[in-house]
Amino acid sequence: MSDKDEIAARFIAGHRTVELVKRGAAGESHRLALRVDGRIKGEVELSSTAIPEIAVDDSYLFVTSPGGSLWALRLEDSELQRFDFKAPVVGVYRSMERYWVVCESFVALWDPAEAGVRARCEHDEVILQCWWTEGRLTVEDLQSRVFDVVYDETSGGLELVPSAR
Repeated sequence: MSDKDEIAARFIAGHRTVELVKRGAAGESHRLALRVDGRIKGEVELSSTAIPEIAVDDSYLFVTSPGGSLWALRLEDSELQRFDFKAPVVGVYRSMERYWVVCESFVALWDPAEAGVRARCEHDEVILQCWWTEGRLTVEDLQSRVFDVVYDETSGGLELVPSAR
């Protein structure tokens, strides 16, 4: 770490130290280096007004962007990968050996190792927030409607159903 590094964020995830280091700005965007345990793993580029959102589990570290990009770093590897979901990413969760990516207009089951969407359900309104509770992913939209995301084991499909909570 250099004395000139400007840390934008630092947090501890399990036994790992994760930092976002400011690298520079160019017009409407700024670059942040992702440093894990003292080693630079790559850079993410966000709009100058975006707050980076980070999700970490035992296998991956994710940085999301309001522009629809999702950067994934397999913690055992050294390469940061960028994926484009073509809609602002609201949240990323892992459950039941699956990754759930919530975007403003849809929810997807995603496999970062294969870079593939396994299932997806569209929504008719902008999803503003999401959370995981009682073993189920829940989303709330612009009209303050709340839905649970249901995975059908038989068909492998996703569905948004009005939440009883």
